[in-house]
Amino acid sequence: MSGITALGSTSATGAGALEDRALFSSDEFLSILIAELQTQDPLEPVESSEFLSQMVQIQSLETSSRLSELLSDMAVNQEIGAAGNLIGKEVMGLADSGSIVSGTVDSVIVLNGLVRLMVDGYSLALSNLVEIREEG
Repeated sequence: MSGITALGSTSATGAGALEDRALFSSDEFLSILIAELQTQDPLEPVESSEFLSQMVQIQSLETSSRLSELLSDMAVNQEIGAAGNLIGKEVMGLADSGSIVSGTVDSVIVLNGLVRLMVDGYSLALSNLVEIREEG
């Protein structure tokens, strides 16, 4: 095998190895695999089982990446639903500016993937609410 270490090798173990794998996109992983195949010693080619293992790792990486995206989207959608139920309610919380804001929730926005409540022109994160009450 060439000087390129397979990502599935036993040189890195535990959580650190999983974090290292997460740093590569599937395209980068495939590029490394192709480079490895092109530079391998023809007298000692990669075993078919090792090659298959690397292909399974590519598929696993793609699946994990897509699952992570879907879960993130679901979490945002759930927060939008929860925040939408607060429209018209009186809330109190900490605004992005750091000031305490109290008022009626006018609308819900998503800014940089984060669900925000708009209260009297101020943006509040759902997690920064300290009180929710019926208007009136």
